[in-house]
Amino acid sequence: MSGSFAWGQTKETGFVNGNIQAPLPGERTPLTNDPFLRSLILALLKAYPNEPPNLPHISPRHLNTNALRRIDGTAFSIHLDNTLPNGDRLAYDQQYANTHEDPFELVIGQNPATTTKPQTYRVTYTRSLSPATVLQLSANYDRLLALLLTTDRYQNLLSGLGITDIPDFDMGDEISNIGMPGQGIPRRRYENHYTLSPQLTTTRGRHSLAAGFVIKHLWDSDQRSSNGRGSYTFNSEFGATAVENFLLGRPSRLALSVGNQYRGYRNWEDSAWLYDRFRVNPRLTLNIGLRYEVTTAPYDVSHRFEFRHDTDANNFGPDFGFAWNSGAAGIVVRGGYGIHYGQLTLATWNRQAGNPPLVNSLSAGAPDLHEIADIPTLQPVPGRVSGLGSLDAEAALPYSHVYNFGIEKELPGAMMLRVGYEGSRTIKLFTGLSQNRALPDPRPECNVPLAIRACNTSADAEARRPNKSYRRIYNIVNGSLGYYDALQLSLSKRRTRGLAFEARYNFAKAMDTAIADFGDTGNG
Repeated sequence: MSGSFAWGQTKETGFVNGNIQAPLPGERTPLTNDPFLRSLILALLKAYPNEPPNLPHISPRHLNTNALRRIDGTAFSIHLDNTLPNGDRLAYDQQYANTHEDPFELVIGQNPATTTKPQTYRVTYTRSLSPATVLQLSANYDRLLALLLTTDRYQNLLSGLGITDIPDFDMGDEISNIGMPGQGIPRRRYENHYTLSPQLTTTRGRHSLAAGFVIKHLWDSDQRSSNGRGSYTFNSEFGATAVENFLLGRPSRLALSVGNQYRGYRNWEDSAWLYDRFRVNPRLTLNIGLRYEVTTAPYDVSHRFEFRHDTDANNFGPDFGFAWNSGAAGIVVRGGYGIHYGQLTLATWNRQAGNPPLVNSLSAGAPDLHEIADIPTLQPVPGRVSGLGSLDAEAALPYSHVYNFGIEKELPGAMMLRVGYEGSRTIKLFTGLSQNRALPDPRPECNVPLAIRACNTSADAEARRPNKSYRRIYNIVNGSLGYYDALQLSLSKRRTRGLAFEARYNFAKAMDTAIADFGDTGNG
């Protein structure tokens, strides 16, 4: 038996430099005479650095400043490898990490305190059935704990007023936000994934064949609420700017999710694949493969609600590649094409967990800040008009057409020049559609500048929705595309007389019309 063990610990502390929009010196005093609102606003103003804006040539409120960040991490790994009496091999691998970040906060509350604990346990059994055939069986257990919580500094901002669960404050574009509006904090996620994957490889003449399948069972628990602590928005309306409305204690809107959104989900992700590496002749090699994937619709382990979409079982991904060697000319040409599928992630379909009757998604125009302390005590009310979140019933796995082509040329001095192209076209990326939005009031007195009108404002938005049984309806659909193209150049030198080097240059362009980027699937 052989084995190895590695352990490491990191402690990193340093300042992060950044830019915010901070109140001007004349905007540090409340404009209201209400004693409670004055105390509230003064406490919130302490979230901003006690520094005046210092880059007025960029914008009047532009402040460049620094904030302290600390990251502590511990990690270890274990590997054991044992050869059994019959020649079979049994291997065990374990990896563990624990990282905590006390984040930088140029404005107190702008980033969450983050803890992540990924763990992996893997057992692999390998048996040679013949000199040309090998069977391998792997069993994996992957666990992830991820906590994104508001910092103690943020929670203490309003402790003097007896408010221990502080909402977020969206200031629009005039000054930087206080808190993290719309980011779903606090976030608690526990992932437990169980995977079994047999694989058979064999060599038959000029063919190197491989086949296998993967059975993966997902146990995921997650708490996600975009506005679970409440989110106040201050706009430029009511005859005042957003900053003036903040100093007056006069918010435009309160968005709030009421109810427990912690859910436990179960589903399966299974796949099977076949691969052939065929050596046509000494100069030409072909690679041909086919993969089939199935993703079952998840269900809530407590059966508190039902998902609207079905199992996605029509996902076939072919792969093709080739490599051709010119021989004496020292040129190698490579190319490939394949279809690769993404996932229906937890962050995508968990939006349905915030719907009635378990949860009320509320929006109030011109709310009263005197009621801020009551937010944590609110409970869902059956029949209350609420917003809805949904994943389209026909939602399917996004997929990409991926292709590449490259030419390699041997140069004198043991060097290799490569010129290549890589591209992809991604289909069915997720897009969020905001539906049942408030329609404009057509009356002439409502078609005037926002600062002076009394209608077509946040105060009367709910009355202007087409379907007054609901507030905003946010639906995730397969409605976007992604494009990626890259020119790749590299020059490398094999080690000779102790010298080796490699230089690379990529010129790439990526575009997509999805919610945020290729990796994002609905605030994921």
